[in-house]
Amino acid sequence: MSWVFPILLLTALGGSWGCQLPHDWRPQSESCRAELAEIIIYAKVLAVHKDTYSVYNYLPWQYDTDLFYSAEVELLCDQAWGSMLEMPAGARFNLTGLGYFPCHSYTVMENNTYYFFV
Repeated sequence: MSWVFPILLLTALGGSWGCQLPHDWRPQSESCRAELAEIIIYAKVLAVHKDTYSVYNYLPWQYDTDLFYSAEVELLCDQAWGSMLEMPAGARFNLTGLGYFPCHSYTVMENNTYYFFV
């Protein structure tokens, strides 16, 4: 019976041996980026909005609330994510959770286009 715990542990960790985010910045292969990103969109940033600190965007470093922002974007290409969600070019929506790291810089600017890995 002592073999049950190690097997359960290995089974639980089995999915984490694939592509993982590195602890330090370094280039990733195309296949690794594709595996980590669930949705890739090409969109134009229409507006950047500062978010306020709340229960939904909690960070250990609450004193630096300037890090919280979201962007209103417009899709530049038709997008289809499975059979349940299709969005035509020109569709607008908000991307939240941008800028959650203390080392970040405001690189998402209005009227520029970006590939977002969501």
